[in-house]
Amino acid sequence: MPLVHQSRLPWRRHRNTVAKVVAPAATLGRRPRRRWPRGTHPMTTPSRTLPIRGARNVRDLGGYATQDGRRIKFGRLVRAAELTDVTPADRAYLADRVHVIADLRTSHERAERPTPPIEGVRNVHLPVFEQGGHDNNITKAVRAAAQGTLDEPPMLEVNREFVTSELATRTYVELIDHVLGAPEDKAVLWHCTAGKDRTGMAAVILLVALGVDEHTIYEDYLETNEHLAEHVERIVGEIADPTEAAVMRSFWVAKRSYLDAAFDEMRARFGSVDGYLRTALGLDDAKREALRAALLH
Repeated sequence: MPLVHQSRLPWRRHRNTVAKVVAPAATLGRRPRRRWPRGTHPMTTPSRTLPIRGARNVRDLGGYATQDGRRIKFGRLVRAAELTDVTPADRAYLADRVHVIADLRTSHERAERPTPPIEGVRNVHLPVFEQGGHDNNITKAVRAAAQGTLDEPPMLEVNREFVTSELATRTYVELIDHVLGAPEDKAVLWHCTAGKDRTGMAAVILLVALGVDEHTIYEDYLETNEHLAEHVERIVGEIADPTEAAVMRSFWVAKRSYLDAAFDEMRARFGSVDGYLRTALGLDDAKREALRAALLH
């Protein structure tokens, strides 16, 4: 069963539940002055935002154009925030469409906010950070900001670590292998807590490997802010100390400079973004072509 729903259909039934379709005008169609290529207007194509009520920022990467004129298939690559609160209807929807869920969080995060079992779907743990690493980054940043010694937004260093960390590298290599091993009618879904940084970097790697242009890659990365805005305001609004609130906001939003930092680190260490994919992740021509054969049409 295909992962996405057609935008023309007001409802989609699966098993004994009914999930409301997300109107494309609320997602893809709201960007002003965007020119839609022939045959890809949001009123005639599937929505990338999936109708999952119990999770935020659940998006299919299908439909993005590559520089050689092909497009990513819908129903193969899905990025998301944590799935702890998915409803029974959500679980049924995912069970029909997802092959593997790759959890990029730490063991501590998984224990505190576990993903409920979903029938027929493997849940694999692929941590990007060491145990407690993300929490330690936040604690250190708040302390440094309070002392006036915070030299740069802490997420810049976090994004560099995606490139330099051996654990992150192993995780992204394993995620790519799961993508290559998935059946052609099922998706690989990967997520962290907010579906922003660890998840966003995985999306960036796959989009680059598939030949999507840089502008589109940044757009997808920054779209997280639209999906998390209300949640971020609620979290930050509960923090009394303005310094701590500012630091916390910097961890919860996606900024172009964060992704710039990752790309700059790739170029500094490997000569180019392509060099990072080839040398660190083992994405040579053969493996990249295998990805494109499986995921593009």
